[in-house]
Amino acid sequence: MATTLTACGTDDSSSESENASKVVTGGPAHVIPSPDADQEELLLSDLKALSPELVTDKDAAVGNARRICLAIKDGRTEDKVRAATAQRFLATDEQAARIVESIRSTFRGG
Repeated sequence: MATTLTACGTDDSSSESENASKVVTGGPAHVIPSPDADQEELLLSDLKALSPELVTDKDAAVGNARRICLAIKDGRTEDKVRAATAQRFLATDEQAARIVESIRSTFRGG
């Protein structure tokens, strides 16, 4: 049985995930999680409620969230995850904490 990364959770099955995931090579391969359409809508809604500027470029916002989700799944410390979030989203520390919460709650299994 293969374990594949879907969103911020894992799915223990040998079937392909419905969610598109990309493998990044260069050293160990990393699977970058992708939200499904409902997760993406919830994420963008949460980000917009926090600050409309966070979703000016929706593709960039989702891409940033995917990379933060990967950092969470890779076991980075909370401080490092929040610092990366603040940098990627150009957010304050308080906003970064809320963005991380949103990523965890909207990406299933996060």
